[in-house]
Amino acid sequence: MPAIYTSLLEGLPIAAGIFTQKGKIIATNHALLDRFKRPLSLGAPSAMADLFDAASHEKLLHGVLLAVGGQPSECIGVFSSLDGVPVAGEATFNPLPLPDVDEAFVLMQLRDAAADDYAETQFAFSSKGFPDQLISFSRDETPALCCRKLVSVTGQPVPQDQLEQVMESIRQGDTRTFYLRQDGVDHAPDRGCLCTEVRLFPGEGGGRCPVWAAVRPDVPCPQEIEENRRLAYQDGLTGLANRRAFLSGLEQQLDEKALEGNSLLAVLCIDLDEFKKVNDLGGHAAGDEMLQLVARCLDRLVVKCGQAARIGGDEFAAYAWVETEADAIELAQSICEGLSEIALTRGERIFTVGGSVGVSLLGENTEASSVEVPDLLHHADSICLRGKHNGGGNTAMEWFRKSPQLPSMGGAPAAIIPALSDLALVPDLSDLKLEDLELHAMPIVRLADMRPVGLEVLLRRREEDLGQTSPRRLLAMADRRGWLAQVDTWIMDQVIDTATAGGERSMVGVNVSAAAASSEGLRDLLQARLQGNPLLAGRLCIEVSERDLLREPDLMVSFLQQVTELGFQTALDDFSGHWSSMDRLIGLRFSWVKLSPSLTKAALGQRRKLVLLRCMVGALHELGVKVVAKHVETLQELEALKEIGVWGGQGYHIGHPSPWTGGFELRQG
Repeated sequence: MPAIYTSLLEGLPIAAGIFTQKGKIIATNHALLDRFKRPLSLGAPSAMADLFDAASHEKLLHGVLLAVGGQPSECIGVFSSLDGVPVAGEATFNPLPLPDVDEAFVLMQLRDAAADDYAETQFAFSSKGFPDQLISFSRDETPALCCRKLVSVTGQPVPQDQLEQVMESIRQGDTRTFYLRQDGVDHAPDRGCLCTEVRLFPGEGGGRCPVWAAVRPDVPCPQEIEENRRLAYQDGLTGLANRRAFLSGLEQQLDEKALEGNSLLAVLCIDLDEFKKVNDLGGHAAGDEMLQLVARCLDRLVVKCGQAARIGGDEFAAYAWVETEADAIELAQSICEGLSEIALTRGERIFTVGGSVGVSLLGENTEASSVEVPDLLHHADSICLRGKHNGGGNTAMEWFRKSPQLPSMGGAPAAIIPALSDLALVPDLSDLKLEDLELHAMPIVRLADMRPVGLEVLLRRREEDLGQTSPRRLLAMADRRGWLAQVDTWIMDQVIDTATAGGERSMVGVNVSAAAASSEGLRDLLQARLQGNPLLAGRLCIEVSERDLLREPDLMVSFLQQVTELGFQTALDDFSGHWSSMDRLIGLRFSWVKLSPSLTKAALGQRRKLVLLRCMVGALHELGVKVVAKHVETLQELEALKEIGVWGGQGYHIGHPSPWTGGFELRQG
C-alpha cells in the first residue's frame, strides 16, 4: 500500500506524512523531507523520532493518538528537528480510513507559522477536520457507476466520456487531476472561484488495477489562479506587458548590462497624439481597438530586440538593445512611421493616430548597477513630453547620465536627469492671448521653373525671446485648451483683411481644423465677408487635413461644399494615400493636394515606393489636381520630386516663412 500513500501525499500542497499510532512512518512527500537537513548517510527516516527532537516528538505523538481515536486535531507550537532547528509552527492530524486496511493510520500535515509564533513555547491542541475524501473504484465497476459515485460525493456533474478515458489512463499507471466548479457556492472575494479537486491515481499492481480518487472541496480554481498571475503582469486589453512587468523586465536588463557592459540599452516612451478624438468621435470601443492596433504595431517593431508595454491609458513604453545611437533613432522613427500607417474604420469614419517618442539611451560607459529604473523611465518620458508639447509626431533622444550632485529619487520624479532644464526653455503658452500672435507666410513654388505661385499662412508667436514656437505646437496647445475654432476664425479674419489691403494676387492657403469647420462663427464670417467678393474668395484656398476628412467626413464634406459655393479653392493637406481620401477627391473636386512628408520622404528612399508615388501623382494630375510636396529641405529631394511629376513644393530649401503683410518675398535656404 505505500505506493498509494505516496501518490496521495505528493498531491498535497504542504508538507505531509502518514504515520501509525506508534509514530512509524508509512509514507511522506518531498515537501516534508525538505524541511529536514538529514544527512544521506543516515538513510531514509523510519519513524517520527528520526526527525523531531524529544519535546516535539512527544506533542506530535499525542496528536497522532487523538486522531487514531477518531478526533481530528490541530496543534500550534514550535516543532524542531533533532538538531534544534524550528521546522514548523502548526501541525494537523486527521484519521485516514482506508478500505480493506485493518491498522489505523493518521495523516499529519505541517505548516509554517509567523515569526512571532516561533518564539512561543506552549503547545495548544484544537479539533480540525480532514478535507479530503477517498474513493476507490474496483476493476469491475462500469464508467457509468464510477461517474455516479463521483457525482454523489462532489455534488457536481462529471462528464462520463471524459472520465472513462481518464480511468483507462490511470489503470495504466498515470496520475490525473481535474477540477469541478462548485456551482451555487458563495465565492469569497479574496479566494475567487472555488472548485472541487479530484485527484485520480492507481492502486498497487499492474494491468487493469483499481483506481483511487482523493476529493477535496473548496480549492481555489487553478485556471483562475494562473489567469490572475498572468493578468498581474499583462495588460488585459492589448496583451502587452503592463507597467509592473515592464519595470521588472527593465530591472533584469540593467542587471544583464552590468554583467555584459558592451551594448546600448534604449528605453522608449511613446505617447499617442490625438487619441482622445478617437474616443470622443468613435466611442470607447473604437478607442480600445485603436490601442490594440498600436500594441500590435509596437510588438512587431520591438519584439526581436526588446519588449513593448502599455504603461498607462494611451502611453506605451519599450526597451531595446541597440548597437549604435543611430539604431536607437531609427527604431524611434520606425515607431512613428508605423503609428502613422494605422487606420481604423468605423462606418464612414476612418481614424488615425500619431505618436511622440522619447528615447533615453544608456551608454557603454554608464555604470548600469547604479541606475534606478524609475529614473531611466522618467527620463524617456520627459523627452517624450517635450515632443508632445511641440505639437506631437516627434522623436527625440538623449544619453542618460546620473548627476553627481543629487542622490537617486527612487520612484519619485527624477531631478537627476540631465537636460531636463531644456524643458524650462520651452515658452510658457498658458497665458497666450490672440494679440500675442502674428501671421507668417511660407512660399509655394512651381517646381518646373521655381516660380512663386502662392503661399501658406502660418501662425507664429510675436517677439519670442526663446526661439520660434512651431505652428504645430501653437495649434496643439489651442486644441488642448478648446480654443482651436476661435484661433482658426481669428486667422481667417486676419487673412481676409491682409489679402484685401495688400492686393494679393497669388493663392493664399489657410488651414481650417474640424473644430473650426463645425463652428458657426467661421461659417458666418466667410458668408458675411466673401459672399459679395468672389474674386478675393477665388484667391483664397481652404486647406483641410486628410485626418479630419477621414474622421469626420460628413462635417468636412458639408463645410467644403459651402466654401466651394463661395468661390474658394480647396486643398487636401497631409495626404498619405488612403483610398477613402482618393474616393472623396473625385467627388469634392479639390484644387490642390499637399502630400504628407511621411509619404514623400519614405518614397524617396526606396525605389519601389517611388514608383507607386509616381503613379499616384500622375493619377491626381489626370483628375486636374495640382500636387504639392511639403518639407522640401534639400536640392536632391527637390530634383527627385520634380522627376516624378510633382507640380509644386514648399519647404526650407525653397523659402523660409516670414512675417506676412499682404505679399511675400522668396527667402531661399
